[in-house]
Amino acid sequence: MALTAPAALSALVTRPTAAAPGVTLGADLRFWIAAARFALELLARQRYIPTLEEAGKTVVARWQPTWVDADEQARFQWLLNAMPPACRSLRRTNAAWRPIGLLTLLTAAPTTWVDQQVRAWAGPVQPRCPAAWRAGRSAVVD
Repeated sequence: MALTAPAALSALVTRPTAAAPGVTLGADLRFWIAAARFALELLARQRYIPTLEEAGKTVVARWQPTWVDADEQARFQWLLNAMPPACRSLRRTNAAWRPIGLLTLLTAAPTTWVDQQVRAWAGPVQPRCPAAWRAGRSAVVD
């Protein structure tokens, strides 16, 4: 089952860390709950900035989380050290398996959650450039 980033974030942060009697949550699920709560706290404290990333021959705008204070950096480091091996067994559909680095994986998850959640909160954005620019023509007015 695939979820959008906002749906996954919501599902993880609303899940209790203690399971019902007779049920044990796996270390990987408990880890992702902690990582999602960290991302939600970054969102609540507005710890994100707009960035531009190269994607092939184009540039993509993204909302990038920032963990700049000592507490946030310590929590990120704790998450990095606490990641269970099962969390690194991800692979894309129809892609060959290859190991994913801890830092890459742990940076990608909050980055995706923050970017997609900010976009969901903002709603659709209308382009503000002149129609001539969007059509690739000069916007010089006679």
